[in-house]
Amino acid sequence: MEKNFDEIYDKVVEELRGNLTNEEYRELITLEYVVTQGYDKKGDYERYKELSEKKMENTKFKVGDKAVKVKGYKFPCTIVSVFQTVEGHVRVVGEMDEYGLLHIFNEEQLEKAN
Repeated sequence: MEKNFDEIYDKVVEELRGNLTNEEYRELITLEYVVTQGYDKKGDYERYKELSEKKMENTKFKVGDKAVKVKGYKFPCTIVSVFQTVEGHVRVVGEMDEYGLLHIFNEEQLEKAN
């Protein structure tokens, strides 16, 4: 059975908005434009940051977590960034502990270090 446009749209929007309500997601998108284009007023950046953090609450990793690569080459690292791609996929940036090398991973490639 083919999915109709509304079903596909709803699924994509749900993935993009993360933990935000529809209203919060609209506000986040608006604030992102306002802040990046220099039209922000007092309190806009703080609200943007608050909504951005809420959107990413359920990610496997948080900034500062220690992690290791599960398969292949070893990559002991500290998580320095967690973000979503434009398609809504979560990515994490690990900074290799000994050498400072930065690498972008998907969440499944890493496990929290003990």
